[in-house]
Amino acid sequence: MRVHQLRLPPLSARPFGLLRSGLQCLRRTGDHVAAREPLAVCHLRLSGSRERHSIVPLAEDQHDLQVVLASRTAGKVEYRADLSRGGYQDLIGSTDWDPGTVVGSIDSADEPGDLVALVLAGRRGFESGEGRGGLLAGWHERARAFWEGEGTGRFGTVLSLGTCEQTGIFRGDDMAFLSWFARAPGPAQFVAVADERCVHSSAVLLQHIRRTPADALAITDAMHGWFGERLTGLQPGAFPAFEPGASRGHAGGRWPEMQDLLFALHLVGHAVGTCPILERSDVLTRRGFVRLEPPDAIALSLASELAPHFRHRRTGWMIAKVKANTDAKPAAAAMLTLKSEATCGSTGSSARPDRLAAKVASATILRAGGRRCSSGRNRVGGISALHSFRASWRARRTPSASAPDLRTRAAAPCWDRPTAHGRDRDGFR
Repeated sequence: MRVHQLRLPPLSARPFGLLRSGLQCLRRTGDHVAAREPLAVCHLRLSGSRERHSIVPLAEDQHDLQVVLASRTAGKVEYRADLSRGGYQDLIGSTDWDPGTVVGSIDSADEPGDLVALVLAGRRGFESGEGRGGLLAGWHERARAFWEGEGTGRFGTVLSLGTCEQTGIFRGDDMAFLSWFARAPGPAQFVAVADERCVHSSAVLLQHIRRTPADALAITDAMHGWFGERLTGLQPGAFPAFEPGASRGHAGGRWPEMQDLLFALHLVGHAVGTCPILERSDVLTRRGFVRLEPPDAIALSLASELAPHFRHRRTGWMIAKVKANTDAKPAAAAMLTLKSEATCGSTGSSARPDRLAAKVASATILRAGGRRCSSGRNRVGGISALHSFRASWRARRTPSASAPDLRTRAAAPCWDRPTAHGRDRDGFR
């Protein structure tokens, strides 16, 4: 066994500068760590002028951008005493990223070389929603983890676009993708999109892929009208914090309407933004920024097909919500009622999820410029591409006249009250 120095690896944000915070240790001095087990973490921030760049890399992620450092070999670790700067200096990037800086040592039989960097990036659901402290702490509507590792090929990207049962599989108990980092050599990227605002069922995805600028304008106009109705009809009694009795104290600190309005804004922001399965992403590497193509593999959940679906009659805009979230968000029910020209879908079995998934795949290929999707289990960037995610699918076992034995049949939503122009559209009746 020999003592080897642990150094910061090369990491570049060219053409921008890269600032880091103080390092926070994730283990204690004297602990024995496994290979690729996280040792320390710091926060990153881009520096330099952005006026000359029409598109700034990581512009939506840089408020919550972190680097987790790990050793390539197992051994007993010892840290330098001055890694932490204390207080907010450990949460905000303030000094240049300095490759080669010694952060500690490891007693190991093998030469570890530079530390391995895992970059975590969270796109906040609300920009002012500060939640620093842990790994990917706070509310993120999209969370990513990417690492260049020891590989030399291109990045392979897997997108988790299911409901909450995928959280443990992709993000893990630590919520920071650490189990994937320990197993995949890289280059690799994992992306998880939250389902709090909208569940990404096949029908919702298919409509999102096909959406045109005119469709987006119609949705925003409809929402503008809904906001006007919501705010115009307010009476003085809608502000309980200013009632006469409230001068002696009031339990409800916030304006009751606020959450409904914010939730509605998030919904329309999702509807007129980029579809997650077509979205490109930026990653940091040793050479600078690299812009990746849309995901190589997408994991969906059958539970998404069973969620309550809502369709606006006039615009055709469709959303799906987890029932618990629908019940907890009055805005969803208020927007999507008969008064606001919406209809609600119930679960049924008139459409097979695999048929809808095939439509989603075809539409994705067309929008991506004829890019072919692989149905194999080939390895891309050190990870096995996921063709299906059937482990999380529920199936209904039913007999039929032609096949008296039980057969597997999946369930998908249908519509109780279809519109005349949309009957059986996209597999819904």
